[in-house]
Amino acid sequence: MKHFESKKMLMNKSAEEIYDKFSDFNNIKGMLPMDKIEKFDCTATTCTFTVKGMPDICLNIEEAVRPCRIVYGTHEQKPIDLRLGFFVEKTLDDHKCALTLMIDAEIDGFMATMVSKPLQNLLNSMSDKLEKSI
Repeated sequence: MKHFESKKMLMNKSAEEIYDKFSDFNNIKGMLPMDKIEKFDCTATTCTFTVKGMPDICLNIEEAVRPCRIVYGTHEQKPIDLRLGFFVEKTLDDHKCALTLMIDAEIDGFMATMVSKPLQNLLNSMSDKLEKSI
């Protein structure tokens, strides 16, 4: 299992607002680096996209615990089985929260060399967009 993590971001929204936003896949497109995405399709509960240089990624909501976390998973998709998680922490201020994005990927050594940098770059790009937009 390979683990990737974004920086922790302080959001100017409550934990519940962040959870509600990311429990609907339709809100994800705006935070993806669309210049690196070759195709994108989503509904409220599923999302399929391709990061250049990688196979298609098809995500479904796998775990949702309001307002702490949402985890999307590929459900053992080959060649990349991954989980994308949004982990929300309440702060002392009810109108703010901390957010960390994580990816856990079940990938072999050869595939890890090919996808590690794109996956970390994806998290970095998503966190940068989130900090600017929320």
